[in-house]
Amino acid sequence: MTPKNSERFLDAFVRIEQHLRRVANRENWIGFSSLVDEVAKKDAAVRNYRIKLKEYADLRNAIVHERIDGRPIAEPHDETVLDIEHIASILLQPPRLAPSFLCEVTVCSPGDFIGTVAKTMVNNDFSQIPVYDNGQFRAMLTANTITRWIASELESGIGLLEEKPVEEVLEFQEDNEACHFVKKDDTIFDVLEIFEKDSRAGKSLSAIIITGSGSRSEKPIGILTIADHPRLLRAINYGQD
Repeated sequence: MTPKNSERFLDAFVRIEQHLRRVANRENWIGFSSLVDEVAKKDAAVRNYRIKLKEYADLRNAIVHERIDGRPIAEPHDETVLDIEHIASILLQPPRLAPSFLCEVTVCSPGDFIGTVAKTMVNNDFSQIPVYDNGQFRAMLTANTITRWIASELESGIGLLEEKPVEEVLEFQEDNEACHFVKKDDTIFDVLEIFEKDSRAGKSLSAIIITGSGSRSEKPIGILTIADHPRLLRAINYGQD
């Protein structure tokens, strides 16, 4: 017999509540809304769904506590059931960066010729490239930085010199160009929050570099830019290509 929407809804809600209690280590009684707020302090996925979880708690109460002739007064729509089931699956197994967002990362060094690096960026359609010095992250060389350097060279009347080092070009970086490091086991929600925080702060996100443990001194094993934002969103939403 096919379960009713209310049964499926309650099953998903119970799985979510049990998960939150495990994360919070709260076997003792605590209200669901307070439980959500507590876990949201350390879980980006829960923060993402915090408002919706509280709204679904109201629906849960209506299904469980308010009945007519023994039947729930509220029977959730199909879309609502699919949504809470999706949230349950996401919270219990949040999608992580590895392996889907890992890739080989092209880097350069401060002593490389800017002409060579610029050609690499053009040929690969890169808008930025990480600069590493003896295995340590130094800076993010962006197309905007190169443009400012070119403008300065033209203004000086010296002319463009392809054999000038990357290190000289890096002097034209702007403070609002942000680069972040995350570890491969971070969730997609962690990364999306970085995009959101930088946007609110008025910073221009140049890239998010993925390493094994999030260290600047580790080899990069993935890189994300604003162009990857739609792909990140698709990874946490069902019903999309």
